[in-house]
Amino acid sequence: MHEGSRQFSGRTTIGIAVTATVGLLCVGPAFAAQRAPWHHAKSPYRAEMKVTVAGSHPDAGTAVSVPVCGLGRVDGTDFIAYDDQGQQLPLTPLGASVNNEALALVAATTGRKTFYVYFGSQVKGPVAKGFLPSLTLDVRTLPEGATENWPQIEALLGKSQRLGRIFVDNIEQSYDPVDSTDAVLLVFEGYLNVAKAGPQTLMLISDDAGYLFVDDKLLVSRDGRHWARDGVRGESKGTVDLTAGPHPVKVVVADFGGDLMALVARWIDGKNKNVLRANDFVQPARTQLVGVDAQRPDAMPLFWTRQVSYMSHRGAQYTEVELGTYNKAPASWELSDGARFKGPTLRKIMAGLDALGVAVEQGGVRGTGVIMLPEMPPPMWHMDTEKDFQHYSALMLSQNLNDLPVGTLRGYLNFLDYKELNDDKIPFCEAILKNSKLEPGQRTDALLMLARASAAKFPDKAKRAYEELLRTAPEKTDWGMLGQECAEYAIFGCRDFVLAGRLIDRVAQKLKKDSRQVEAFRLDLALQQGQEPEARKLRDELVGGRDLAQKQRYAAVKGNALRERFYDLLRTGFVFDARETLWNWMELAPSDRLDGSLPLARARLLKTLGWLDGALGELDGAILLDPLLPNLPEVELERGQILKQAGNAQKAKEVFARVAKEFPNHPAAAEAKEAMK
Repeated sequence: MHEGSRQFSGRTTIGIAVTATVGLLCVGPAFAAQRAPWHHAKSPYRAEMKVTVAGSHPDAGTAVSVPVCGLGRVDGTDFIAYDDQGQQLPLTPLGASVNNEALALVAATTGRKTFYVYFGSQVKGPVAKGFLPSLTLDVRTLPEGATENWPQIEALLGKSQRLGRIFVDNIEQSYDPVDSTDAVLLVFEGYLNVAKAGPQTLMLISDDAGYLFVDDKLLVSRDGRHWARDGVRGESKGTVDLTAGPHPVKVVVADFGGDLMALVARWIDGKNKNVLRANDFVQPARTQLVGVDAQRPDAMPLFWTRQVSYMSHRGAQYTEVELGTYNKAPASWELSDGARFKGPTLRKIMAGLDALGVAVEQGGVRGTGVIMLPEMPPPMWHMDTEKDFQHYSALMLSQNLNDLPVGTLRGYLNFLDYKELNDDKIPFCEAILKNSKLEPGQRTDALLMLARASAAKFPDKAKRAYEELLRTAPEKTDWGMLGQECAEYAIFGCRDFVLAGRLIDRVAQKLKKDSRQVEAFRLDLALQQGQEPEARKLRDELVGGRDLAQKQRYAAVKGNALRERFYDLLRTGFVFDARETLWNWMELAPSDRLDGSLPLARARLLKTLGWLDGALGELDGAILLDPLLPNLPEVELERGQILKQAGNAQKAKEVFARVAKEFPNHPAAAEAKEAMK
């Protein structure tokens, strides 16, 4: 239906559709221990297939899905089939499928369940005729053009490109089973298996346009955009007289974006309508891939792929995929995003839903393919589960980040930023900054994230990042916010007062019309250096003035609201949002410095950032200006807690004891006594 009406993930978990029978692949099979004779010398590879389910019609053939991985023709036209006695079997290729496989129908072997499909000769093999084609779903691109009726849709079909073809049991699909392309054409083709002659009334439910053909004649037409619910009462149905036996059926659905649905049901009456099931169609025999083999077993870069799990953050998708060689031997892997691996298997986190190219080399032979992510997701893991988050982080960090493009690195940073104080972001930022073709905004973002991630444990990295930010940030930068952050780090984070003075002077040049903010910077710097007279002078200038006095009532009300929001954000882990709220509070109500509420809030923020010396300095500075702060018990209690966290247990105990003794009736006294236990 309409663009964006799918779930934000670009994937769907709608349960109405029966999962398409893509699962002909058994992940990771190897060739049999007892090697069978090689029946086709020109083909370097073969797949051993085992019949698992008999077909419903003698002419239906046996469905196979063979991994070709760029070593055979992608459409399967070089397939040659033999039974285990060396007898060649008729075969019809059906084209490229998913998971780097190709589909085909093979004449069923009488009394034998095992046969081989040879491939890789790159020579077109004979194409057998006489099969009743199995029901397949061909997912195709939707080209630009008019889409108002069947002739226009038919014209677009001729221009479209195949994304992948799969075997299906019936016509009931609510997601793209090939990749996560939003707007697609779905083409179902096969044969109805009519048990009893007579009139058949069939109904079509589609989202969006849909067309149902029986015996090559258009029976039902749904032009234009539709919700699936528009057809559930039989609004789109048709009746046709059919003889017993097989009849060709075709359904074309044009999904213009958003929700998707394709479903064919039998209409009996308004209360009785049944989705056509597998036994309503001619079904081929089904097979399982037992293993793959090569004339040179040590040079077989055929590989399998599977989705393991996925997570979602800020509307972006992260999918854990696993790849491995069929012979379980080591190989060299190269992905189209630049990532490189060695070994028989690999796991990787894909950022986004775009396909990713794969090249695999083993024994001097190179195979190729692509990882595509269908809309139906694998099991969902959770960002707030520490084990899940760390697993994904470790897989991201396991790559050579310098090989990855900026887009992938930025995608990973979006994931890692779920934890704002996360130093795992550092190497990703550094890899981005090595790119000489960065846009200014991308460089600014990477520097800011690097500075924040490094601030607690790697002060030199943070200092360099902040200095470069002030030197290179675009002119449209919010210099008030950036200057506040840079100055605050220099004063409270790395405690480099010389650097702080230099940064404040640089910011002052950018904020010529906003000297009050610069005054606040200079006040912080004076307090941290113990310059009491200068600090008092700057404080009086900051909180005085007729204009400011007229705004005190408004500032008191608004300041209380900002205080509550600050503590809510800090408590729920939104550290940088809390910091911006604190800055707004400081600008609006600088007089809250006088009652100790602002210094206490800032100290708690600095403690969360891991800047413990700065947090103590903020509280010491507040006491320096006013030894009798109204909230002195809370300030002293917080000092004790910071000292304890910093590992100064003896000093912390002394502070707690003083709070309990000097303020016995204050709630802080009880907390201090508890902290001394």
